[in-house]
Amino acid sequence: MDTQLLKYGLRNDQPTHISEVPSGLKCNCKCPHCGSPLVARKGMQREHHFAHHGPSSCKHAIETALHLVAKQALEKSSVIKLPAVLVTFSTYYAATIQIAPESMYQIDSIRLEKRVGDIVPDLIATIQNRELFIEIFVTHQVDEKKRNKITKLGISAIEIDLSNAPRDLDFDSVSELVVNGIKNKRWIYNVKKEKEYKKIMSQTIRKHSITRGLASHVDLCPKSIRVWQGQPYANIIDDCLYCEHCLNMGYNMSYVDCNGHLEKQTNSEL
Repeated sequence: MDTQLLKYGLRNDQPTHISEVPSGLKCNCKCPHCGSPLVARKGMQREHHFAHHGPSSCKHAIETALHLVAKQALEKSSVIKLPAVLVTFSTYYAATIQIAPESMYQIDSIRLEKRVGDIVPDLIATIQNRELFIEIFVTHQVDEKKRNKITKLGISAIEIDLSNAPRDLDFDSVSELVVNGIKNKRWIYNVKKEKEYKKIMSQTIRKHSITRGLASHVDLCPKSIRVWQGQPYANIIDDCLYCEHCLNMGYNMSYVDCNGHLEKQTNSEL
């Protein structure tokens, strides 16, 4: 199947699948992106699809069409399932903390491609009086530049991956992916996650490394993994790298950010 065939046109300003219209210009459809008239090609030789009636250089019709279908699906359902929110840390063995489970959320309103600051999100949903940017990945994934702009705005955003979805999916199939799908969704930025991460990291103690011979150590290890002359310490490679309390490590192991003292304080209070 040719994945670049246009399967949706705008009819009465609503995205309409090729299977729902008569052939030729009787389809009464226009391009979702440029607004030019479309012709419905529903012959016996090729797969049914829309084409521009006249010469056209429009390259974004398929992507825009899926954005519109996604918006229509979310408007119709008024809900969206969002992935769990996880706080992760840069070291290998540090725990991953779930601060919000995978869940279905009620959508209060949804808008299409409205400029916010320096970016134009594909969709902007309002959920629990907060804005959520929704990016639809058809041919272009959110890059680092756009991610940084979203982070700077401080607005939660998810990406819904439709890049591998067949372009001839009917409305119900697209709706299932957009509304109920979870494996094809990822957080680009999450306000709650960022706040929780900063809170956790603010409670750590930065321990700078000390070179002793060929080893890098940090003194005053709260777990007292190693002791020398009555002073607890840890080997950064052998101990800190695999410790659940080591949440961050500096370049070339120049320091570790440790929260082991919190466990020690808790135990002393019991």
